[in-house]
Amino acid sequence: RGGGRASGSATHSPPAMAQVEGQATGRCVRVWLPDVVLPAGDRLRAALEGVGGANFVHLRGNHPGATFRVFGAANPALPPWKRMQVVAQCQSTLDLDKVEADVLDLAETACD
Repeated sequence: RGGGRASGSATHSPPAMAQVEGQATGRCVRVWLPDVVLPAGDRLRAALEGVGGANFVHLRGNHPGATFRVFGAANPALPPWKRMQVVAQCQSTLDLDKVEADVLDLAETACD
């Protein structure tokens, strides 16, 4: 694989880890991108979103009750919570594992 790998975990501190956390409006999966790929900046964001947002449209097709967005800046000098991350908001906790697996797969593909 290429420069970095996003991976899943229930911890918060290290970047490049998925964190599942409760939100008032549902459940949220956050996947931080590895610092080593952040210098790719807009190219990384484009690889995550796909042309015209096609990757997120595809994910919404597989998970109709979820929303997907890229947040943060592609800057490893920022605190981890401000670095680039993919966030999936789910209406149901039953879908969290499937959504997390698909978001991790998307992040790993974008990092390659």
